[in-house]
Amino acid sequence: MILKSLLFSICLLVILPLQAQSKPRIISLAPHLAEIVFALDAGEQLVATSEHTDFPEAAKSIRTIGNSHSLSLETIIGLEPDIVLAWRTGNPELQLQRLADLGITIFYSNPASITDLLEEISDIANLIGAKQTAQQVIKQLAQDVERLRQQYAARKPVNVFYQIWHQPLRTVGNDPWLNELLATCGGQNIFRNLAQSFPLVGYEAVLHKNPDAILIPYKETPSKRTPSKETPSKETLSNEKQSQETNHWQQWHQIDAVKKGHISQLNPDWLHRFTPRIIQGLEQLCKTLDAVREANEH
Repeated sequence: MILKSLLFSICLLVILPLQAQSKPRIISLAPHLAEIVFALDAGEQLVATSEHTDFPEAAKSIRTIGNSHSLSLETIIGLEPDIVLAWRTGNPELQLQRLADLGITIFYSNPASITDLLEEISDIANLIGAKQTAQQVIKQLAQDVERLRQQYAARKPVNVFYQIWHQPLRTVGNDPWLNELLATCGGQNIFRNLAQSFPLVGYEAVLHKNPDAILIPYKETPSKRTPSKETPSKETLSNEKQSQETNHWQQWHQIDAVKKGHISQLNPDWLHRFTPRIIQGLEQLCKTLDAVREANEH
């Protein structure tokens, strides 16, 4: 009996460390990648993240090792990651190559569509050992997106100017990600045919296109109310932000969106980050455009 107990204890000492080692150590180099890892219930495997990684709350306590411009290679190497999740267009290419040359496994994220996002979630899950959770996440997200597509497919299109920045005035051109999100809700980007993803444009060009709505991505500060799925689709910008983001439109009252007050804010983290939270962004976007649609019908 004593011998059996001793053998059992020895087995535990051998097996438990092996089980712990079976979960790869992960470094995320973009907020959306850390968010995906948490969505796959693997947040405890993250040993480092990048600046601006702020969701979920637990992600804020993980050490950061750089940003989109520069990475601390020495720190990354010292953490001995099994996998580095990188953003192909959002991380320093030369530094990533140095990590790859050292034999570190790097997964490159570069989704251009919702389908790409679903595939990336699956690929990341395969790398980090979260296949079962991924199946549930992917199925739910795909169903939710399809539900919205069907709900708004027959609605009258709403012409949209999507303001990325106000000084200088920058918008969305042929960027496939944001154009797909707009189209899902029956929105049409008035500059979707421009060759650049995020071009600078003039106010006269916006006036010529005469959009029904002007959409402004704006992240609330912690002291202000954070938008949610239940938030009314047409929100009033805070006084401070309204001064910065919307006052420059008031002299262009010939534009229908300005004349009718269809200038709305959206949560950029929900729309601009490639994560399952895009469904929250789509819900907010669709409600916003539907409010404009209904107002124009009366």
